[in-house]
Amino acid sequence: MTDKKFLEYIQSQGLYNFRDKQTYMYDHIQYMLIRMQSMFKWSGLPETIPEKHLEEYIQMYGFACIAKAKDGKLYAFRGDLGGASDEYYDPTICTVANPYLKLSKTYKIDEDCIIIRNDLFYKGIIPLLQRYGSQLAENDLSMWIASVNTRVQTILSACDDDTRKAAEKYIDDVYEGKLSVIGKNPFLDDDLKAESINSSSKTSTLGDLIEYHQYLKASEYNELGLNANYNMKREALNSAESSINDDILFPLVDIMLKYRKEGAEAVNKMFGTDISVELNSSWKDNKREEEAEIEALNPESDETPENKEEKEEPEETSEEEQGKEKEGDKDDNVD
Repeated sequence: MTDKKFLEYIQSQGLYNFRDKQTYMYDHIQYMLIRMQSMFKWSGLPETIPEKHLEEYIQMYGFACIAKAKDGKLYAFRGDLGGASDEYYDPTICTVANPYLKLSKTYKIDEDCIIIRNDLFYKGIIPLLQRYGSQLAENDLSMWIASVNTRVQTILSACDDDTRKAAEKYIDDVYEGKLSVIGKNPFLDDDLKAESINSSSKTSTLGDLIEYHQYLKASEYNELGLNANYNMKREALNSAESSINDDILFPLVDIMLKYRKEGAEAVNKMFGTDISVELNSSWKDNKREEEAEIEALNPESDETPENKEEKEEPEETSEEEQGKEKEGDKDDNVD
């Protein structure tokens, strides 16, 4: 797309509609899913299982069904879990329908298919993203309203329709960023009244909303294993508080990785593949930093009893040094 066409496209879209909270939440979920695509790195996947779609299914729908289609190739499918529950109330079948492969089949879990789940309850991460998306949509709308209100220095009240329309035209112009006036008439003093607004109060409200926005984003990233430390105390964190924040980063990520590894091992065992998975991108870096901090707190953890004894053994003196010591003793006796 050329720059001119791109500009025309942007202009045709118009300004972002902050009042459309449903679209805001939908956009938020999609952008977060794009970021989450780099969370895990899969190796050894067959060509028929693209990594991006495998992660899309697991994250969005809570699981992916790995099974062979009619062509004998291995695929990742979306599907419906069900059947008679096993002794632990887990599903026993997965029903799959794929029009492109002309496939409609019910697979038996752990017999002719493997389920790679995202978490214990097959929830995926959509509910979490939806919760934060809803809160951010409400707060961003409030920020947008507050930012527009900073342009208004007075509150207008009208006593008749004509004056009200003139006041509304004035407010519309303020919203568009235009300087505007209201025509004066002999009855204006009685029909239109204005009350001053405390500008410091408006600024404070907008600042609080921005702070809350940052807090929500940081909380969401923390739940997904990314360190975005936002301090509502407005002061520096001490090392203990920072450590507490680090402790909450990885529980969900560790669980997601655990179930992916278990699923990969099960697929390898059933279908003879060599699939593996590990953390990737910032999640991998954060995990390394966490492990390095743990090692720093336990510097003696790698020290064995044998190594300790070797360190404590006195150094042996050479024959030359022993001879010098004896000569020194003789000189002392002569004196």
